[in-house]
Amino acid sequence: MTATSLAKAQSVRPPFLPRGQTVTRGGSWSARVNRSIQPSISGWRLRLLTDYAEEQGLSAVDLLRACDVDFEFLNNPDTRVPIDDFVKLCEFVGDYTDVPNLGLQLGARMRHQYLGPYGFVLLSCSTTRELLQQSVRFSALSNNTGRVSVEDRGELCVMHWKGYLASGTHTATFLDELILASWTTMRRRFGCGNGAPPKWVSFRHAAPSNPKIYSRLFRCEVRFGAEEVALAFSSSDLDEKLPHGNPQVLAVMTSLCQRLLGQLGDPLDPTWLSECRRVVIDELQDGNPAIENVSRILGVSPTVLRQKFRQHALSFRTFTDALRRDLALSYLDDSTLHLTDVADLLGFSEQSAFQRAFKRWTGKTPGEHRRSI
Repeated sequence: MTATSLAKAQSVRPPFLPRGQTVTRGGSWSARVNRSIQPSISGWRLRLLTDYAEEQGLSAVDLLRACDVDFEFLNNPDTRVPIDDFVKLCEFVGDYTDVPNLGLQLGARMRHQYLGPYGFVLLSCSTTRELLQQSVRFSALSNNTGRVSVEDRGELCVMHWKGYLASGTHTATFLDELILASWTTMRRRFGCGNGAPPKWVSFRHAAPSNPKIYSRLFRCEVRFGAEEVALAFSSSDLDEKLPHGNPQVLAVMTSLCQRLLGQLGDPLDPTWLSECRRVVIDELQDGNPAIENVSRILGVSPTVLRQKFRQHALSFRTFTDALRRDLALSYLDDSTLHLTDVADLLGFSEQSAFQRAFKRWTGKTPGEHRRSI
C-alpha cells in the first residue's frame, strides 16, 4: 500500500453514505443493550468485506493492519467481530476505493457462504415461509446489532430490520443499507418469488442527492425518510417451493445454529443474565448446574443471584428448566446424538429423569418427538 493511498483512506468523510446526505457523526448504543454481549458481526460476514477489498487491490492483511484490528478475525471465521471494528474497516475500504454507498455495494455481493452455518440453514429451506422463519430465528448469528421480524399485511409480506443504533448516525445508515441490499440479493439467489424484485423497500434516512444506485439494485419503489427499515414482497410467494430445499441438511444445520445462538446470547439481556446463561450451559454438561455452584463461578452469593432473578420475575429453577428445554429441542434435531448423549449434555444423571422432564415440557417422550421431526 502506498503512502498516498493510505492517506486517502484515512479521510474523515463517512465514505459509505450517499453523497450529499447529512448525518450525525458517531452514535451511541441504546442503554438497553447489554454491553457484555458486544454488538458484533460474524467472522464469516467480515469475509464479504475483505473479499471486496481484495478485488479493489487492498489486501486483507493490509486492511486489518492499517485499522489495528486483530488478525484472528481472518484466521477464524467463527469468532465475533465487534461492530466498531467492522465499521472502522468499512470506513477504510470506502475511503480507499472512494466508493459511495458501500453498504449497498457489499449487500449486492452477498452469498450464503458469507453467513456461515446460518447461510446454509437459509439455503436448505424448502419455501420462502420457512426461510423467513429461520431468518427471524437465527439472524443474530450473522449480525446481532438489531432484530428481524416479519409482518403479514394481507397481499404483502413485510420483513423489518430494527437496528439497536439510533437512526441518523452514519453507522446506522450503513447497516440499514447493508441489510436491505443483502436481503434483496439473497432473495434473488435463493429463487424467492422466481427472482422477482421486491414490491418496495424503505429506509429511515433522507433521500440522497442521487438515488439511481438504489433503483438499480432494488428495481422497485424505494422510500426514504420512512419510519421503518423494511422490504415488502407478495404474500403469494410464501409457499412456493425453493430450488435448493433439503430437509436433511436443514435439520443438521438448524441444530448447530441453535447451539451457537445459545452461546451468543441476546444483546438486550441484562449482563448478569447473559453471564448466568453461559455458566449454566457449561455446568449442565459437567452435571452440576446447582445455584450454589453457578453463583460461586459468577462471584456472588446464592441469595444475591436469587434476588436478581426475582427482580426480573424469574427464578433460577425456571430459568434453568427453560434453558434445558430449549437445548433439548435443539439437540434432538441432531440425529447423530443418541438420547443418552442428550441426557448427559443436559446434566441429567439418569435417562429416566430426562424422559420425565421432556414429557413435562412437550407432552411427548424424547423418542416420540424425534420420530415426529
